[in-house]
Amino acid sequence: MGQIREILAREMLRPVLPASVGVGTGKIVDHLGSESRQIDLIIFDRNVMAPLVYGSLGEVGLFPVEACYYAIEIKSKSTPAEVRKTILGARSICDLEYVPEFCINGIPRERVVPVLLALDTTARTWETERDRWIADQHDVRYPIALTSPNGRVTRFDVPPLRVACVVGRGYGYFNMDGQWAWLPAEPDRREVLGLMAGIANSIPSFASGRLGLPFGHYFTGEGPSLASNAEG
Repeated sequence: MGQIREILAREMLRPVLPASVGVGTGKIVDHLGSESRQIDLIIFDRNVMAPLVYGSLGEVGLFPVEACYYAIEIKSKSTPAEVRKTILGARSICDLEYVPEFCINGIPRERVVPVLLALDTTARTWETERDRWIADQHDVRYPIALTSPNGRVTRFDVPPLRVACVVGRGYGYFNMDGQWAWLPAEPDRREVLGLMAGIANSIPSFASGRLGLPFGHYFTGEGPSLASNAEG
């Protein structure tokens, strides 16, 4: 799985991402000391907040939630058990707290987008596959504070797992209309191309409003921080 992860990062993701946006692996953390489960691929912006990384390539470590855009879990095969595990991981990300400056009335302006990428599946049809990851999270939502061009703020609720791509089955995502959108698989693997295009197209809008966030919260928070982890 490590080799697959590196191929996806090197060959598919990095070529479509801006220079400031990196791809790592590890855990996403907040300024209060909470952390997500281990994540296969984290797409993050170095210009927002610096991660605490380690390893020879400097790509493994702890990533501030405000600096992260996508959290991708890679599965060799999608099964009901693996989908449930992925959703639990997604919830561990969505439960993280954002710094106050990134929130409106305590609600973040955006959230890290958890993604399931499966290379195969035990489901015989796309509909069966699709229903697995919708059914397990139909009653769980997390708020986002959206601001319109005229300054009006509205609450928009999203599920923990917002994007899924299963090779040979299809690509689905929770859109801004509060609905699931679908792209069935084709011989040219357009479901994978759809996932890559969705990530690349969303980065500019995700990056808006994140630059200049105070990193100092990670040194003055109530729980373990990047500083304490660095000292350990």
